[in-house]
This record gives sequence, structure tokens and C-alpha cells, in this order.
Amino acid sequence: MLRLSSIVVLALVLAACGEDDEAAVRSDDVPSTSGTGTEPGPPGGDLPFGLQRCPAEMTLVSAPEDWYRDEPVYIANEMPVEQVRAWAVDQPGFEDIWIDREHNGWLSVAFSEGAEARQAELEERFPGVGVVAVPVEWTEAELVALRDEAFGAMEDAGFQVGGSHGVHTGLVEVWVGELIEERLAPLAPFAGPRLCVTGVEPEDVIRPGPQPESGDGWRLLGTDRTGASYRTGIATTDEQYAALWRQAGLDGEPPSVGFDDEVVIWFGAVYGSGCEIRMDDVVFDLERRIVHGDFVIPGVHQGCNDDANPEAYVVAVERSALPEAPFDVQLDADDPPAGAPEERTTVTEDLRSPGATIPG
Repeated sequence: MLRLSSIVVLALVLAACGEDDEAAVRSDDVPSTSGTGTEPGPPGGDLPFGLQRCPAEMTLVSAPEDWYRDEPVYIANEMPVEQVRAWAVDQPGFEDIWIDREHNGWLSVAFSEGAEARQAELEERFPGVGVVAVPVEWTEAELVALRDEAFGAMEDAGFQVGGSHGVHTGLVEVWVGELIEERLAPLAPFAGPRLCVTGVEPEDVIRPGPQPESGDGWRLLGTDRTGASYRTGIATTDEQYAALWRQAGLDGEPPSVGFDDEVVIWFGAVYGSGCEIRMDDVVFDLERRIVHGDFVIPGVHQGCNDDANPEAYVVAVERSALPEAPFDVQLDADDPPAGAPEERTTVTEDLRSPGATIPG
């Protein structure tokens, strides 16, 4: 499993341009809390041109509360989705159907007209079934049209775009990348309650730049897209260093290291293509007794490919910066993934003493 935090990217497929219009049930893959009535929850703050941020948690629209009952309660997916859908698609104003986990797993059937009449018909046709008609003030067609127009405006301006739309939220979500006026301007004509924008605040963008050659307590010896991923290692002698250099897959002669005052660490990092990484620092967490890299992903990315590519970083670290033994060397501040126990290297010797070595 790829990790985004320090070393790597959470494996996501880049920006689908909208949802599958034929999807029968949608709520299970939408983080949400339920609302009441027909309007989605409030957006998260204002942007230039009257645009609004997408809310941090998407709110599913719902029916008036007195249309619900305490029973039944659906635990899994035992509700009769296909039977209800087969009836609903032939009714005037039908827009979509989804599962509302905040209302006992009931089926929500959205209608843009005649919702009260449809509610009475549902109660008569499906007695004892947890299903409710949800009145909405928008249509699937309107949301699709808005999405396509907004995406087209961004593409015409030369920007990559992604996002989705949903009857169950009443929103078209548009991902713009960095939240700056240049990227928001193409969406100005579409500002309104049905469109929201998501992206990265300018102050949170990691800017492209050269690989640092050194930092507090460390210096870079070599790096290349070689070796194995999800690996670490440590060397305390010239022989161990030569073997570690080969294991990292680096070419040429290893730079000189003074093992009286330094040891060598290899970080076998990993990244998803399209989201190349940079090591900005080596972190010595004395309290947790961990040494790990600070790997970042420069630029703005909506998602990354799910391949796991290796990138080797070999560094010399000052013995005086090391934690008390025993300590661990790993790629990230978090524990290694369950499938990669070899990422962590545990050191039981006190390497803070000049010239101290590990076996091997």
C-alpha cells in the first residue's frame, strides 16, 4: 500500500470526469452526514468570483423527518434496491436512488416533481420496506450540463480538471488544483449554489525545487531511481557501506565517510508515477527513537498512479544526532505498511559512541 504522508502517494486514479450515470446506489462511497429537506449542507467558505468551496463532509439530501420510521434497520445491503429502482425509473421526476446510512440504511429515491405523491405510492407499493421519496430542486440532467460546461471552460483555459456531480448532494464538484484566481476565473460564469470548488490552498503547495544536499545532522551521499522500495538499511564500516551502496543500486564509487563521527543510512523510498518525490530532510525523533525521511511531493496533484517505483537516498548522518539505542530506521514517521515489514531496520547498538559498529 502506498503512503502519501512522507514517502509516497496514496494510490488514486487521476480525476474521473464525473460519475457513472447508470450507478444504482451511490452513497456507500461518499463520506457524508445526512441533512434534512432538499438543500445540501453549507459550503466551506467563499472564494473569488463568488465561488464556494466544497464542504469538508458531503451532506446527503434527505426527506422530511416525519417520512421516516424507526424500522426497518438495514445492516448490510439487504434492502430491495433493484425492485424499488425498477418502479421508480418509470415515475415522473425520478432522478436517482441511493442508500442513506444515517437513516437506518433506508433507500432514498429522489424526485424533482411530485415527491409527496411518490411518497404515498411508495408506502402503498412497498409496505414494510425502508424507502422514502426525497424532494430535490435540481435534476440529473441539469447537474450533468453544469459539470460539462464547467469542465469545458477549464479545459479551454488550458487547465487540468476533475471532479464529479451527484443528485444525492445537489452539487457539481470541480477540482482546480491550486486555489488561485487564475485557475478560478474560468468558473466565474458558473458561480452558484449547485457548483463547488476543491483544490489546494497556495500556502500548502510544495513548490518544485532542487534536492537538498544536506540538513541538520545529515548530508546526501547519493540518490537515484534504483534499488528496492519499502526498504532501509544502515552501515557503520567501509565494508557495510560498500554493500549498502550496491543494495541501493547506485553507480560509481561511494563518497568518503568518516565512520568515527558518522554512519550511513539508506532509504529505499517509493512513489507513484506522476507524483515524483523529494527528500527535504532527515528527521531524528529522539523521543520515539526513530530516524526517518521527510519525503514530499512537489506540485499539485489530484491523484497519482498506483505503481510503486523505487527511489534510493543514501545519507551520512552524524552519530551525535542519533537516538539512544534501540532505535528504528524507517521511511516515514508512521509504521511501515503491513505488507512491508522489511522497511524498518532496528538498531540495538548504541551508535552515538565514536566508531561503534553493528554486526555484519
